[in-house]
Amino acid sequence: MDVLNKNTFTEFLLSQGVLKFGDFTLKDGSKSPFFLDFGALATGGAFRQVGSFFNQLIEEKVGFDKIDFLHGPPYKAVMLAGACALTWNDKDMPCLFSRKEAKQHGEGGNFFGHQPKPGEGYVLVDDVMSSGGTKVQALEMLKEYKCLAVVVGVDRQHADGGVTAAERFTEETGVPVYSVIKLKSLCLSLDGLIEASKYQAMKEFCGL
Repeated sequence: MDVLNKNTFTEFLLSQGVLKFGDFTLKDGSKSPFFLDFGALATGGAFRQVGSFFNQLIEEKVGFDKIDFLHGPPYKAVMLAGACALTWNDKDMPCLFSRKEAKQHGEGGNFFGHQPKPGEGYVLVDDVMSSGGTKVQALEMLKEYKCLAVVVGVDRQHADGGVTAAERFTEETGVPVYSVIKLKSLCLSLDGLIEASKYQAMKEFCGL
């Protein structure tokens, strides 16, 4: 994805309130001057836009013709996978969704939506790449099928020992991780778009 589109994605995140600034505590207990909340997307227009950003990357890195279905793990990725399917131009793309806990009534089970056949290939769509733990769990739940790639909106570039979580995930699973934008690129593209104090805090957090 070219620089122009990455900058447009940054502006989209700001305009939709996805990128928030403040004093946030992350899942691992660390502090952050910003937070990415894709749950702020709330209109059909926003869904179409985010789906278009993701689909451009999916076509570039994977290819539509190789994909049998999209998977959106709970919770926010359910919306993202649906948005991608709705904005797909050349294929009526199936989606498979999962629950955090198996449903004990009605149709029951861990999944709903598409009913894939063993061996089908899919792309896992999610909002951000942080530690990668939830992605590993998702792959384990769908081990009968082939994950072609993980595609996220933002790679937070969380690193341990000089290796990012995305790199480690790929090393351990063999599944590539692609992002619309990486955190450091996102930070640099904010220059002139936000208050200087917020920009400086972002740069310090990103080690820039």
